[in-house]
Amino acid sequence: MPPINYSSTEQQLMLLSNLHSYLSDVRHNWEYFIKHGKIDRCYGLRNEVLRSWERTAAKNINPYEPIDAALIPEPSLKKRILENEELIAVASPFLEAFTATAVGPEFRIDLTDKDAVILKQFGHKKNFKNKGRFVIGSFCSEESIGTNAIGLAVVLKQPVQLIGPEHFNANLCYRTCATSPIFDGKGVLAGFINLAGNYETAHIHTLGISMALARGIELELKQKRLLNEKETTASYLKKIVDTIHEGVIATDNNGIIQIFNHASSTILGIPVEKALRKNIREVFDTNSTIMGKIDNHKRIIDKKMSFFYQNKRRTVKGSSFPLEGKENTNGGALTVFQEDDIFQPKRNATGFNAHFTFDDIKGKSKKFLATIQLAKKAAVIPSNILLYGESGTGKELFAQAIHNASNFSKGLFVGINCSAIPEDLIESELFGYEGGAFTGSRKEGRIGKFQWADGGTLFLDEINSMPLSMQPKLLRVLQNLSFTRIGGNTEIPFNARIIAASNTELWNEVKEKRFREDLFYRLDVVSIEIPPLRELDDIDELISYYCIKTTNRLNFNFKVSDKAKEILLQYSWPGNTRELKNVIERCAVIAFSRNSDCIDEEDLLSYRGIRNFLEGQNTTSKIDESFEPSKLDSLEKKHIQQTLSQMKGNITKTAERLGITRKTLYYKIKKYNLNPKSGN
Repeated sequence: MPPINYSSTEQQLMLLSNLHSYLSDVRHNWEYFIKHGKIDRCYGLRNEVLRSWERTAAKNINPYEPIDAALIPEPSLKKRILENEELIAVASPFLEAFTATAVGPEFRIDLTDKDAVILKQFGHKKNFKNKGRFVIGSFCSEESIGTNAIGLAVVLKQPVQLIGPEHFNANLCYRTCATSPIFDGKGVLAGFINLAGNYETAHIHTLGISMALARGIELELKQKRLLNEKETTASYLKKIVDTIHEGVIATDNNGIIQIFNHASSTILGIPVEKALRKNIREVFDTNSTIMGKIDNHKRIIDKKMSFFYQNKRRTVKGSSFPLEGKENTNGGALTVFQEDDIFQPKRNATGFNAHFTFDDIKGKSKKFLATIQLAKKAAVIPSNILLYGESGTGKELFAQAIHNASNFSKGLFVGINCSAIPEDLIESELFGYEGGAFTGSRKEGRIGKFQWADGGTLFLDEINSMPLSMQPKLLRVLQNLSFTRIGGNTEIPFNARIIAASNTELWNEVKEKRFREDLFYRLDVVSIEIPPLRELDDIDELISYYCIKTTNRLNFNFKVSDKAKEILLQYSWPGNTRELKNVIERCAVIAFSRNSDCIDEEDLLSYRGIRNFLEGQNTTSKIDESFEPSKLDSLEKKHIQQTLSQMKGNITKTAERLGITRKTLYYKIKKYNLNPKSGN
C-alpha cells in the first residue's frame, strides 16, 4: 500500500475551512479553462485538479453534456461482483451501519472495484434516482466522465475530495465527493469508497470519514486474510497428519484433544468424532500409559504403550512428548505411535490375500448366473454370509470374490479350515494367546485369526466341522464384537465380515444336535447355494475354458476329441469344477507324453473316476495299460526346467507362472535335483 500523501490531504482540509472564497476562485479558473483550454494564471486551484482537467480536455470530453457514466455490460458486471465478493462482504456491514446512523438523506456511498466500477451503493433511495449517472455498473474513470473524485483517486491512489466546480462537467458543479482507496491485507489496491452529496453539505470532516471507513474495511480484510491463512494452514496440517500411517494425538494445556488422525482411529478402534475436541480424560481410562505421563509432564521414547478405551486395551509402540507453552508453561502433549509388531497384524501379510474376483468366476448357466448375482448383491452389505456347496464347487473362490467387492476389501482375507485343525488347537488359532499362556507357547505371545481379520474378512471353511466346544466361543465373538486372547484379560475389538462355508446342509446338523441353533442364525443371514457342476447346462463351455487355462499354464496347445468331450459331458463330476480342472490337466499331460496334441478317450480312461463311471454304465473301453505314472514326473521335471530357464532362475516369477507356491517349487527343485540359477 503506497503511503498516503497527508500534505495533500491537509491542503484539501484547509481549503474547506474557507470554502466560499475557494469555490469562487475555482469557478473563475474553470470558466477560463473551458474557454481557453489552459490557465495562464491560477487562482488557488490545486495542482492535481488542474492536471486532471488537462487530461480530460485532451480526451475531448464536452463539459456541458449531461452526465452519462458508461455502464459496463451485465455479464461483465456479474463477473466483477463475483471477483470482489470478499470486498463486498467485508465492506457492506460497515457501510450499511454507517448510512443507517451517521449519514443524512442527502448523502450516498459508492463502493467500487480497483478500476472505478461501482459494485454496490448505500444510503437513502432518493439518491439512486439519477438513472444513467452513478449507478451500480457505472464506470467512473476520468476517461468516462472527466474529472471526478473516484477517477482522480484511481490516478493518484490517494484520498481525494472534490467540491462543486472542481469537477470538469458542469452538471456536477453542485456535488461534492470524498473518495478513499481500499487496500487488501497484502497492500494491493482492492477498490474505493466514495461519499457523495450536495456541495453545500461539504464538511471539513467528510474526507476524514471516508478515510476512516476505508481503514476500517482494510483492517477487516487483513483479519480475514490472516484467519483464512490460519484455516488453510490448519487444513494442510490436518491433511498431512491424516496421510501418515502413524497415529498422532495432540492435546492442549487443558487436555483437549486437538489432533486425532485417521491412523489413531484405525489403530485404537476409536471413531475420530468420539475423541477430537474431547478431554483426553473422558476418552481414555486412567490406567492408559499416557495419562500418567501427561499429568507428570514426562516423556516416553520408543516404548510400548497401552490405551484403554471402554475397558478394551490396545497395545502400541511409540513416543510421547510434553509441549511447552509461553514462558515455559504447560503447552499440552504430542503422542506418536504405531501398531505393535507382535500383537498387530501387518496389512500386507503373506497368505492373507484374496486373489480372485467375480471376473474369475466362469459360467453362463442361468442357475449359476443367479448365484453370482446374489453374491454380488450380498458383497456390498456387511451382513454375515453362509455359502453352501459340495466339495469343489468353488466356495472359497466365491468368498474371495465377495471380499474383493465389499467395503472390507482394504483389510485382509483370512481363511481357516475348521476341519483341518485339531480340537485342542483351534481356540488358540482363532483367538491367539498371551506370552506364557500355556506350556510350549511362544514367550512373546501370538495373535489369532480374529485379530488378523480385523477390518477385513474371516472365512470359516467347513464350519459344519467346528467342534461343539468351540461354537459358543465363536457365538460370543459375533454377539459382542470383541474377544480375549488365551491367557489375557483385555477385550479386543473385532470388526470383520464373517463368511462361513459348509459342504453339508447345516440345518440338518442343527437337527442332529451337532451344530448350535443360535450360532446357525448368526451365520445364516445371507444364504448362497452354489450349484454342483452336474446341474449346470454350460459344462461344454467350462471344458473349453479350462483347456485354455491349462494350455497357458503348461505352455503347449492341445484339444479334446469329440469322443472324449462326449464322455466329459456324460460324467457326473462328484468333485465338481475342481475335479474337472484336475482331469483336463492330467489328461493333457498324458497326451503330451504320447507326443499328441489331442486328449482322446483312452486318456480319460486312465482316470479311475471316469473309468468306474463308464463301467457302471456298461460302456467300457480298452484302458491304456502301458501308461506309467513315472512319465508324469518326467514331464513335470521338464516343464519346471523350461520355466526356470524362461524366468532366469527367479523363484517367485517361476512359481507364479507354474501356478504353485514358492514352498512347493522349492520342494520340486529338491525332488528333481534342479539348479534354479541355470534352470537345469
